Amino acid sequence: MNNDTIKLIRKTSNVNSLMVIIFYMLDIALIRLGDLVVYHIAGKSAYYEDIAQLVSYCIQYLVVVPIVLVVFRLVSGKKEGLKITACFRKPSMPAKWVAKWIVISFGLIYAANYINTFIFSYVQKASGTSLKGVDFTSSGTALGGVTSVLAMSVLAPFFEELMFRGTLFRNAEKCGQLTGIIMVGLTFGLWHGSYQQILYAAVMGMCACFMVAKTGSIFPSLILHFTMNTIGAIQSVALGSIDFDKFAAELEKGRITGTAPMIIIAVALLSFGLMIVGLVLFVKELRYHRDSFRLINFCPDVSQGKKIVIYFTAPVTILAFAGLIFITVRTALGLGLF
Repeated sequence: MNNDTIKLIRKTSNVNSLMVIIFYMLDIALIRLGDLVVYHIAGKSAYYEDIAQLVSYCIQYLVVVPIVLVVFRLVSGKKEGLKITACFRKPSMPAKWVAKWIVISFGLIYAANYINTFIFSYVQKASGTSLKGVDFTSSGTALGGVTSVLAMSVLAPFFEELMFRGTLFRNAEKCGQLTGIIMVGLTFGLWHGSYQQILYAAVMGMCACFMVAKTGSIFPSLILHFTMNTIGAIQSVALGSIDFDKFAAELEKGRITGTAPMIIIAVALLSFGLMIVGLVLFVKELRYHRDSFRLINFCPDVSQGKKIVIYFTAPVTILAFAGLIFITVRTALGLGLF
Protein backbone atom coordinates (compact mmCIF):
# COMPACT_ATOMS: atom_id res chain seq x y z
CA MET A 1 0.00 0.00 0.00
CA ASN A 2 1.39 3.41 -0.99
CA ASN A 3 2.07 5.61 2.06
CA ASP A 4 1.57 8.77 -0.01
CA THR A 5 -1.92 7.59 -0.97
CA ILE A 6 -2.77 6.86 2.67
CA LYS A 7 -1.60 10.34 3.68
CA LEU A 8 -3.63 11.89 0.85
CA ILE A 9 -6.83 10.09 1.91
CA ARG A 10 -6.35 10.94 5.60
CA LYS A 11 -5.57 14.57 4.87
CA THR A 12 -8.56 14.88 2.57
CA SER A 13 -10.80 13.24 5.17
CA ASN A 14 -9.51 15.46 7.97
CA VAL A 15 -9.96 18.65 5.96
CA ASN A 16 -13.53 17.78 4.92
CA SER A 17 -14.50 16.76 8.45
CA LEU A 18 -12.93 19.89 9.91
CA MET A 19 -15.24 21.94 7.69
CA VAL A 20 -18.25 20.10 9.12
CA ILE A 21 -17.07 20.75 12.67
CA ILE A 22 -16.43 24.44 11.94
CA PHE A 23 -19.88 24.70 10.37
CA TYR A 24 -21.63 23.35 13.46
CA MET A 25 -19.55 25.41 15.90
CA LEU A 26 -20.21 28.65 14.01
CA ASP A 27 -23.83 27.75 13.36
CA ILE A 28 -24.62 27.11 17.02
CA ALA A 29 -22.74 30.16 18.27
CA LEU A 30 -24.04 32.67 15.71
CA ILE A 31 -27.64 31.45 15.74
CA ARG A 32 -27.76 31.70 19.53
CA LEU A 33 -26.35 35.22 19.26
CA GLY A 34 -28.93 36.00 16.57
CA ASP A 35 -31.71 34.65 18.81
CA LEU A 36 -30.67 37.02 21.60
CA VAL A 37 -30.65 40.00 19.25
CA VAL A 38 -34.04 39.10 17.75
CA TYR A 39 -35.52 38.55 21.23
CA HIS A 40 -34.45 42.01 22.39
CA ILE A 41 -35.75 43.65 19.22
CA ALA A 42 -38.90 41.68 18.47
CA GLY A 43 -39.46 39.55 21.58
CA LYS A 44 -42.96 40.93 22.11
CA SER A 45 -44.00 40.68 18.49
CA ALA A 46 -46.62 38.16 17.43
CA TYR A 47 -44.23 37.21 14.64
CA TYR A 48 -41.25 36.66 16.94
CA GLU A 49 -40.86 32.94 16.16
CA ASP A 50 -41.13 33.52 12.40
CA ILE A 51 -38.57 36.33 12.54
CA ALA A 52 -36.21 34.24 14.67
CA GLN A 53 -36.52 31.35 12.22
CA LEU A 54 -35.83 33.58 9.23
CA VAL A 55 -32.79 35.12 10.91
CA SER A 56 -31.42 31.68 11.84
CA TYR A 57 -31.72 30.47 8.24
CA CYS A 58 -30.01 33.62 6.94
CA ILE A 59 -27.18 33.20 9.43
CA GLN A 60 -26.75 29.54 8.53
CA TYR A 61 -26.66 29.98 4.78
CA LEU A 62 -25.57 33.55 4.14
CA VAL A 63 -22.94 33.76 6.87
CA VAL A 64 -21.81 30.36 8.14
CA VAL A 65 -21.51 28.49 4.82
CA PRO A 66 -19.51 31.30 3.11
CA ILE A 67 -17.14 31.41 6.11
CA VAL A 68 -16.65 27.64 5.88
CA LEU A 69 -15.87 27.93 2.16
CA VAL A 70 -13.28 30.63 2.85
CA VAL A 71 -11.69 28.55 5.63
CA PHE A 72 -11.59 25.55 3.29
CA ARG A 73 -9.64 27.58 0.74
CA LEU A 74 -7.18 28.67 3.42
CA VAL A 75 -6.72 25.17 4.83
CA SER A 76 -6.56 23.18 1.60
CA GLY A 77 -4.67 25.71 -0.48
CA LYS A 78 -5.79 27.62 -3.56
CA LYS A 79 -5.86 24.78 -6.02
CA GLU A 80 -7.06 25.52 -9.50
CA GLY A 81 -9.50 22.61 -9.61
CA LEU A 82 -11.26 23.69 -6.44
CA LYS A 83 -12.21 27.20 -7.44
CA ILE A 84 -15.90 27.69 -6.74
CA THR A 85 -16.51 28.98 -10.25
CA ALA A 86 -15.16 25.71 -11.70
CA CYS A 87 -18.16 23.70 -10.49
CA PHE A 88 -20.61 25.94 -12.39
CA ARG A 89 -19.45 24.76 -15.80
CA LYS A 90 -21.85 23.36 -18.36
CA PRO A 91 -22.59 19.65 -17.65
CA SER A 92 -20.49 17.34 -19.81
CA MET A 93 -23.40 14.92 -20.23
CA PRO A 94 -26.42 15.66 -22.48
CA ALA A 95 -29.62 17.09 -21.02
CA LYS A 96 -31.44 13.79 -21.63
CA TRP A 97 -28.94 11.93 -19.43
CA VAL A 98 -29.22 14.57 -16.70
CA ALA A 99 -33.03 14.45 -16.75
CA LYS A 100 -33.01 10.65 -16.58
CA TRP A 101 -30.68 10.59 -13.57
CA ILE A 102 -32.63 13.27 -11.75
CA VAL A 103 -35.74 11.07 -12.06
CA ILE A 104 -33.72 8.00 -10.98
CA SER A 105 -32.48 9.98 -7.99
CA PHE A 106 -36.08 10.82 -7.06
CA GLY A 107 -36.89 7.12 -7.08
CA LEU A 108 -33.94 6.16 -4.89
CA ILE A 109 -34.45 9.05 -2.46
CA TYR A 110 -38.17 8.47 -1.92
CA ALA A 111 -37.59 4.72 -1.56
CA ALA A 112 -34.92 5.46 1.05
CA ASN A 113 -37.39 7.73 2.83
CA TYR A 114 -39.95 4.92 3.09
CA ILE A 115 -37.26 2.52 4.32
CA ASN A 116 -36.03 5.07 6.87
CA THR A 117 -39.59 5.56 8.17
CA PHE A 118 -40.13 1.80 8.44
CA ILE A 119 -36.84 1.21 10.27
CA PHE A 120 -37.36 3.89 12.89
CA SER A 121 -41.04 3.02 13.33
CA TYR A 122 -39.91 -0.53 14.14
CA VAL A 123 -37.17 0.78 16.47
CA GLN A 124 -39.70 2.87 18.37
CA LYS A 125 -42.19 0.02 18.61
CA ALA A 126 -39.57 -2.53 19.67
CA SER A 127 -37.93 -0.24 22.24
CA GLY A 128 -41.08 1.40 23.51
CA THR A 129 -39.60 4.84 22.96
CA SER A 130 -40.99 7.82 21.11
CA LEU A 131 -38.43 9.65 19.01
CA LYS A 132 -38.72 13.38 18.47
CA GLY A 133 -38.61 14.47 14.84
CA VAL A 134 -37.72 17.87 13.47
CA ASP A 135 -40.92 19.77 12.63
CA PHE A 136 -40.65 21.49 9.24
CA THR A 137 -44.31 22.58 9.23
CA SER A 138 -44.77 26.26 8.42
CA SER A 139 -46.26 28.40 11.20
CA GLY A 140 -49.29 29.22 9.04
CA THR A 141 -48.54 32.93 8.79
CA ALA A 142 -47.52 34.72 5.60
CA LEU A 143 -44.03 35.34 7.00
CA GLY A 144 -43.76 31.68 8.01
CA GLY A 145 -44.70 30.60 4.48
CA VAL A 146 -42.16 32.97 2.94
CA THR A 147 -39.49 31.71 5.34
CA SER A 148 -40.18 28.07 4.48
CA VAL A 149 -40.05 28.70 0.74
CA LEU A 150 -36.97 30.94 0.93
CA ALA A 151 -35.02 28.58 3.18
CA MET A 152 -36.02 25.24 1.67
CA SER A 153 -36.33 26.15 -2.01
CA VAL A 154 -33.63 28.79 -2.44
CA LEU A 155 -31.02 29.02 0.31
CA ALA A 156 -30.66 25.34 1.24
CA PRO A 157 -30.23 23.94 -2.30
CA PHE A 158 -27.74 26.58 -3.41
CA PHE A 159 -25.51 26.81 -0.33
CA GLU A 160 -25.64 23.13 0.63
CA GLU A 161 -24.67 22.17 -2.92
CA LEU A 162 -21.82 24.67 -2.86
CA MET A 163 -20.52 23.26 0.40
CA PHE A 164 -21.05 19.53 -0.07
CA ARG A 165 -20.91 18.89 -3.81
CA GLY A 166 -19.04 21.97 -5.03
CA THR A 167 -16.38 21.78 -2.31
CA LEU A 168 -16.27 18.69 -0.08
CA PHE A 169 -17.01 16.16 -2.83
CA ARG A 170 -14.64 17.74 -5.33
CA ASN A 171 -11.99 17.58 -2.63
CA ALA A 172 -12.79 13.95 -1.74
CA GLU A 173 -13.02 12.62 -5.30
CA LYS A 174 -9.25 12.81 -5.73
CA CYS A 175 -9.21 9.72 -3.47
CA GLY A 176 -11.45 8.05 -6.05
CA GLN A 177 -14.90 9.17 -7.15
CA LEU A 178 -16.69 6.23 -5.52
CA THR A 179 -14.96 6.96 -2.20
CA GLY A 180 -16.02 10.59 -2.42
CA ILE A 181 -19.62 9.69 -3.29
CA ILE A 182 -19.96 7.30 -0.34
CA MET A 183 -18.22 9.42 2.29
CA VAL A 184 -19.68 12.81 1.39
CA GLY A 185 -23.12 11.20 1.00
CA LEU A 186 -22.93 9.66 4.49
CA THR A 187 -21.68 12.93 5.92
CA PHE A 188 -24.56 14.80 4.30
CA GLY A 189 -27.06 12.36 5.80
CA LEU A 190 -25.74 12.73 9.35
CA TRP A 191 -25.12 16.47 8.96
CA HIS A 192 -28.88 17.10 9.04
CA GLY A 193 -28.96 15.97 12.68
CA SER A 194 -32.36 14.29 12.36
CA TYR A 195 -33.11 10.56 12.45
CA GLN A 196 -35.95 11.21 9.97
CA GLN A 197 -33.49 12.43 7.34
CA ILE A 198 -30.44 10.20 7.81
CA LEU A 199 -31.07 7.62 5.11
CA TYR A 200 -32.85 9.66 2.46
CA ALA A 201 -30.45 12.62 2.85
CA ALA A 202 -27.49 10.23 2.57
CA VAL A 203 -28.97 8.69 -0.59
CA MET A 204 -29.70 12.15 -1.95
CA GLY A 205 -26.12 13.18 -1.18
CA MET A 206 -24.74 10.14 -3.00
CA CYS A 207 -27.00 10.69 -6.03
CA ALA A 208 -26.01 14.35 -6.18
CA CYS A 209 -22.29 13.49 -5.90
CA PHE A 210 -22.69 10.84 -8.63
CA MET A 211 -24.17 13.39 -11.03
CA VAL A 212 -21.40 15.88 -10.24
CA ALA A 213 -18.79 13.15 -10.84
CA LYS A 214 -20.33 12.24 -14.21
CA THR A 215 -21.04 15.78 -15.46
CA GLY A 216 -18.30 17.88 -13.82
CA SER A 217 -20.97 20.40 -12.81
CA ILE A 218 -23.20 21.04 -9.79
CA PHE A 219 -26.11 22.21 -11.96
CA PRO A 220 -27.74 18.73 -12.08
CA SER A 221 -27.44 18.33 -8.30
CA LEU A 222 -28.79 21.86 -7.82
CA ILE A 223 -31.86 21.00 -9.91
CA LEU A 224 -32.39 17.79 -7.94
CA HIS A 225 -31.98 19.54 -4.57
CA PHE A 226 -34.17 22.49 -5.60
CA THR A 227 -36.98 20.22 -6.81
CA MET A 228 -36.87 17.97 -3.75
CA ASN A 229 -36.89 20.91 -1.35
CA THR A 230 -39.59 22.77 -3.26
CA ILE A 231 -41.86 19.74 -2.93
CA GLY A 232 -41.05 19.77 0.78
CA ALA A 233 -41.73 23.52 1.04
CA ILE A 234 -45.14 23.11 -0.60
CA GLN A 235 -45.98 20.38 1.91
CA SER A 236 -44.72 22.54 4.78
CA VAL A 237 -46.82 25.56 3.81
CA ALA A 238 -49.90 23.40 3.13
CA LEU A 239 -49.60 21.61 6.48
CA GLY A 240 -49.19 24.94 8.26
CA SER A 241 -52.50 26.19 6.89
CA ILE A 242 -54.59 23.15 7.90
CA ASP A 243 -57.01 23.28 10.82
CA PHE A 244 -56.36 19.75 12.08
CA ASP A 245 -59.43 19.62 14.33
CA LYS A 246 -61.64 20.42 11.36
CA PHE A 247 -59.67 18.04 9.17
CA ALA A 248 -60.11 15.18 11.67
CA ALA A 249 -63.84 15.85 11.87
CA GLU A 250 -64.12 15.71 8.09
CA LEU A 251 -62.20 12.46 7.95
CA GLU A 252 -64.66 10.91 10.38
CA LYS A 253 -67.41 11.84 7.94
CA GLY A 254 -65.46 10.24 5.11
CA ARG A 255 -64.70 13.40 3.17
CA ILE A 256 -61.80 15.79 2.57
CA THR A 257 -62.31 19.42 1.61
CA GLY A 258 -60.08 22.45 1.33
CA THR A 259 -57.14 23.39 -0.87
CA ALA A 260 -54.34 22.50 1.55
CA PRO A 261 -55.35 18.85 2.11
CA MET A 262 -55.79 18.41 -1.65
CA ILE A 263 -52.30 19.85 -2.24
CA ILE A 264 -50.79 17.44 0.28
CA ILE A 265 -52.55 14.47 -1.31
CA ALA A 266 -51.46 15.61 -4.79
CA VAL A 267 -47.84 16.03 -3.67
CA ALA A 268 -47.90 12.60 -1.99
CA LEU A 269 -49.21 10.99 -5.18
CA LEU A 270 -46.63 12.86 -7.26
CA SER A 271 -43.83 11.70 -4.95
CA PHE A 272 -45.02 8.10 -5.10
CA GLY A 273 -45.28 8.26 -8.89
CA LEU A 274 -41.77 9.70 -9.19
CA MET A 275 -40.48 6.94 -6.94
CA ILE A 276 -41.97 4.20 -9.13
CA VAL A 277 -40.75 5.75 -12.39
CA GLY A 278 -37.32 6.44 -10.92
CA LEU A 279 -36.89 2.89 -9.62
CA VAL A 280 -37.99 1.40 -12.95
CA LEU A 281 -35.44 3.55 -14.79
CA PHE A 282 -32.76 2.56 -12.25
CA VAL A 283 -33.40 -1.14 -12.80
CA LYS A 284 -33.28 -0.62 -16.59
CA GLU A 285 -30.01 1.29 -16.19
CA LEU A 286 -28.52 -1.55 -14.14
CA ARG A 287 -29.60 -4.10 -16.72
CA TYR A 288 -28.86 -2.37 -20.01
CA HIS A 289 -26.45 0.52 -19.33
CA ARG A 290 -23.99 -0.58 -16.65
CA ASP A 291 -21.29 1.53 -18.27
CA SER A 292 -23.12 4.63 -17.02
CA PHE A 293 -22.06 3.67 -13.45
CA ARG A 294 -18.37 3.69 -14.33
CA LEU A 295 -16.37 6.09 -12.16
CA ILE A 296 -12.78 7.25 -12.10
CA ASN A 297 -10.47 5.69 -9.52
CA PHE A 298 -7.74 8.25 -8.90
CA CYS A 299 -5.95 6.03 -6.35
CA PRO A 300 -5.88 2.54 -7.91
CA ASP A 301 -3.07 1.33 -5.63
CA VAL A 302 -5.48 1.07 -2.67
CA SER A 303 -8.63 -1.08 -2.68
CA GLN A 304 -12.03 0.58 -2.28
CA GLY A 305 -12.64 -1.05 1.09
CA LYS A 306 -9.31 0.15 2.47
CA LYS A 307 -9.98 3.67 1.23
CA ILE A 308 -13.26 3.76 3.17
CA VAL A 309 -11.52 2.46 6.31
CA ILE A 310 -8.69 4.99 6.00
CA TYR A 311 -11.16 7.83 5.39
CA PHE A 312 -13.36 6.79 8.34
CA THR A 313 -10.44 6.39 10.75
CA ALA A 314 -8.86 9.78 10.13
CA PRO A 315 -8.76 11.51 13.57
CA VAL A 316 -10.84 14.57 12.71
CA THR A 317 -13.39 12.41 10.87
CA ILE A 318 -13.84 10.17 13.92
CA LEU A 319 -14.48 13.29 15.99
CA ALA A 320 -16.85 14.78 13.39
CA PHE A 321 -18.93 11.61 12.94
CA ALA A 322 -19.11 11.07 16.71
CA GLY A 323 -20.36 14.65 17.07
CA LEU A 324 -22.95 14.25 14.30
CA ILE A 325 -24.25 11.01 15.81
CA PHE A 326 -24.36 12.66 19.25
CA ILE A 327 -26.41 15.57 17.88
CA THR A 328 -28.76 13.23 16.01
CA VAL A 329 -29.37 11.04 19.07
CA ARG A 330 -29.98 13.99 21.40
CA THR A 331 -32.35 15.58 18.90
CA ALA A 332 -34.24 12.29 18.54
CA LEU A 333 -34.59 12.07 22.32
CA GLY A 334 -35.85 15.65 22.51
CA LEU A 335 -32.83 16.82 24.53
CA GLY A 336 -31.60 19.53 22.16
CA LEU A 337 -27.98 19.94 21.14
CA PHE A 338 -26.55 20.31 24.64
